[in-house]
Amino acid sequence: MKIWIVKKTGIEEKEFDQITAEEVGQKTLGLCCVPSAWTLPFFVIVKDLFLEISNSEKNKQKIMKSYISNILYAIDNLKLGDNLIVRSSGTKEGMAERGKYESVVSDKINIENKILELINLLNRESEFIENGMPLIIQAHIKSDITGHVSNERRFAKERRDFIYEYCDESKQFRQVEMGNISLRNWRKKYNVEDYVDRSLCFGADLIEKLKVVCAKYCYENNRIHIEFIYDRNILYIVQCDFETEIQGAVDPDKYDIKMFEKENEFTPIVLKLITDEDKGKYKKIDNVFIYKEVGVPMPPLYILDDENCLECLKQGKILEQLKSDLSYMTKTSLVIRTNVISDEKLKSQFSQRSNELRNVDSAIEFLQKASAEISKEGIQKYIFILHNFIPAKIAAFVNAKPLERIVEIQALWGLPEGLYYNAHDRISVDTKEISIDKMKKDEFSISKSEVYKECFIAPDDSGKWILKKLKSRYNWRCTINNDEIIREIAERARKITENVGNELSIMWFIGIDEIFYKTNNIPWYHENYDRNSYYSTNNSNVETNFKKKYFYETEVMIETQEDLANLKNRSSREIGLVRIKPKEDDILRSKEFIKEVGELCKEKGVNIFLEGAVLAHSFYQLLSTGATVILAHEMKHYKDEVEFNKLVRDRIPEIIEQNG
Repeated sequence: MKIWIVKKTGIEEKEFDQITAEEVGQKTLGLCCVPSAWTLPFFVIVKDLFLEISNSEKNKQKIMKSYISNILYAIDNLKLGDNLIVRSSGTKEGMAERGKYESVVSDKINIENKILELINLLNRESEFIENGMPLIIQAHIKSDITGHVSNERRFAKERRDFIYEYCDESKQFRQVEMGNISLRNWRKKYNVEDYVDRSLCFGADLIEKLKVVCAKYCYENNRIHIEFIYDRNILYIVQCDFETEIQGAVDPDKYDIKMFEKENEFTPIVLKLITDEDKGKYKKIDNVFIYKEVGVPMPPLYILDDENCLECLKQGKILEQLKSDLSYMTKTSLVIRTNVISDEKLKSQFSQRSNELRNVDSAIEFLQKASAEISKEGIQKYIFILHNFIPAKIAAFVNAKPLERIVEIQALWGLPEGLYYNAHDRISVDTKEISIDKMKKDEFSISKSEVYKECFIAPDDSGKWILKKLKSRYNWRCTINNDEIIREIAERARKITENVGNELSIMWFIGIDEIFYKTNNIPWYHENYDRNSYYSTNNSNVETNFKKKYFYETEVMIETQEDLANLKNRSSREIGLVRIKPKEDDILRSKEFIKEVGELCKEKGVNIFLEGAVLAHSFYQLLSTGATVILAHEMKHYKDEVEFNKLVRDRIPEIIEQNG
């Protein structure tokens, strides 16, 4: 395919293999990968026009005049007609930026003014003022039917599977049609070459036309997102974006979990190593004794409950004895957690927690700041829990209940905080026996429900906990791919819940240094939990059916405090859905942030679309605000378990077995 490139000095015609994204932009490259018979004629204007106009104060019209004769020549000779569209084609405007930038519709007479109008709109993005932006001019037809078709990884595990959506604006009520196209050679093999030289207007319906388009890119081993228009006779492709590896994406398997022994045994001065005498004193350390009782080796934990020390911290002071203890513990990364002593669950959840603290000064700063903030909240009783950071490749929340066979594992790479808002895998384990004494790990049945996973939370080089992107080969891979580990987690979870006597949500670290910790997975903390609460009539603000995300839906992403501030100024009609995906460490565990988002969404009457784990704190914190929370994944799996577990509670299977 040849492309016309309009410059001030003339028009250059180039073959597709001679152009680059730097010269013509990503959108142009995508259109050049579409057979010319399948799209509307177009040409590209070099980014010099954008740069010259953006950097000129008074001579914008004069600059435009120096290009317009070549532009009009291209319009006439390529037969674009009188109806035109002027579009951005950024050098980095790929799949992730789709729909981010403006375009304008024009007739031939007003094309000069419309190009200037678009440049002014795009100038809101400062990067373009400096780097420029190629522009596409393309023939434009008005069509009632517009749509998308895609086999992006986030929609399709296999390259041969596509989803489509289209909207018919001619109908009285705007209606989105959705469906799947699954290409299987044993069903039908498309000879794409038979179609590339002619328009997609053969005597078939829209879906059959789309199948030909899907076949072309599937057979070429591409993952794409295509936008199309359909005039009830001819299908035109108007945009084609190719999926590429996300810049900066990381490999979670390469995370270093190796621990090293300190030279000398630690003898604390002010801190206290948790011993059996501390059992029952503080809620957040009671779990340590339970886990040890069921045979899980646990790392040492220390508590700071010295009243004199705590009072000094409130006043911004530090005792030398405490400083000495912190100096030793920060020889490897230290984590400090707060145990608020309160019967109110919401106060104890999302309490103060540090990132990795890698020197004594940062540890002192955290303790003093946390003490001051807790005092402001009017909390009188609290302690600090200290332990060395446990590097783990995977985090999970695990759900189990006494006298029930099923154990639910919700898992994602990185830190547990990643599960609050990000997509994750669900693994269900049937332990086969009601009695834990009769369980046999080798007989456990495992059912895995993998989903597309884009992000997780992990430390950066400085120890700050940040949002990271996954390399593409991990998007659909099950987070825990070792079935023996899954069985051990299920066995331990059942024993823990029998010990406690309640249904629990248990935080778990998986993929830790097995030589150092004497195990490859450890439970870390648990809370009472009720999976049946999804279906309680009292929880009318919970959508029990999962929500599919439509291409067309307006979605507002809340990643920062600034995003939250902007949400306040938008009308409900503009918002559609709200998704929460914090990038800033200080809001990742913030109760105030969740409260503000939930209350604002309730006030505006908009729904929160949650990909995070329903076993995590964030789900219930959002519900407590009265906001409507729609879950990203189908709840049928849970419903089946509720019905099954009711049978188990009634001991019906046991009665049947006893009676032969």
